[in-house]
Amino acid sequence: INTSDGRAKQQVRSLSEAEHAVAVQCKSLLRAFKFSDAVEVKGDAARWHFGIVAQDIAAAFEAEGLDAHDYGLFCYDEWEASDAILDGEGNVIAAAIEAGNRYGVRYEELLAFIIAAI
Repeated sequence: INTSDGRAKQQVRSLSEAEHAVAVQCKSLLRAFKFSDAVEVKGDAARWHFGIVAQDIAAAFEAEGLDAHDYGLFCYDEWEASDAILDGEGNVIAAAIEAGNRYGVRYEELLAFIIAAI
């Protein structure tokens, strides 16, 4: 839950011209898509989803001289590899994890951002 209480916020302002341009661009980046892992399992029966590609958001910010990483609507996580965790009898409690990374979007912030430019 994100608070809307003004007492928890500071430096409240309207969108800058560059941010407004990014928000307008983001609206045009909303697309229909299928998740790759669902297509691998279900083929053509995989369901359609609607959203945005995080890397496209990053490019839109960059085109306006802004860094998407400075905004809460854009996420990037990376993690190191870890070995499997075994219990005292050698049973796997948690599987090994390969190192990796993933981009993401906080949709409630993205949609508020887009609405601010309408």
